[in-house]
Amino acid sequence: MFATIFCEVLAHRLKAPVTAFLMPVLIPMVPGGSLYNTVYHLLTRDAVQMRHYATATVMTCMGIVLGTVGVQFIVQYWKGRKKHAA
Repeated sequence: MFATIFCEVLAHRLKAPVTAFLMPVLIPMVPGGSLYNTVYHLLTRDAVQMRHYATATVMTCMGIVLGTVGVQFIVQYWKGRKKHAA
């Protein structure tokens, strides 16, 4: 969430799209080891371990997505209130 807030502030100050700052920050957060193990166990046909790692990977990615979307929703709501108040 901190990274998303930081990107929102930086984009506002530099008058640039938030995505330009957000993508380089979010990509390293994707759990590479867990994703690697998911594919490895998929290829070795170990369904139990593959499901375990796939679940961990998806849950981590969903946490990243929910945190990012939550912050962006709050920022857009705040901008809308500010715009209508003026």
